[in-house]
Amino acid sequence: MIHSLVFLPVQIQAALIAAIVAVLIQLYNYIRTTKPLLVFIRRPTRIWRIKNIGHGAAFNVYFRDIGGEGDKQDYRIYPVADGEEVQLTGLKLGDVLEVYFTDWTGWRKYRTTCKKWDNDVERIWFGWRKVERDFSNATDESRLYPPEVPPATK
Repeated sequence: MIHSLVFLPVQIQAALIAAIVAVLIQLYNYIRTTKPLLVFIRRPTRIWRIKNIGHGAAFNVYFRDIGGEGDKQDYRIYPVADGEEVQLTGLKLGDVLEVYFTDWTGWRKYRTTCKKWDNDVERIWFGWRKVERDFSNATDESRLYPPEVPPATK
């Protein structure tokens, strides 16, 4: 295939090379700018929520509710889309809130910690396997919501 490109006019060869370079640059920029950012918010309601204020969906989302005496409740959250909010109505401890997540590639891993209304976001470079082991027995996200009451029948 490559040897047949040699026989094309120089202008077509240059156009093909430019097109390939443009596609590679576009792909690189897309990967670099797709960064989810999950934060904890509580306005305008009094219910804590996780909101994705970044660009792109957050995957492999793990949520931890930590009490003042070190008690923990771990949850596995479904992927959070760009701009989506997840209500945390079933919080029982609430002293420290943590959420661990990755971007769509799984290469970039982050942790957001909320303590006394301060959100601290950091990138995790090492130790993601430990995070996954810690959350191996995590409860499903649906346990955060109160059970729905069936409508009364007549």
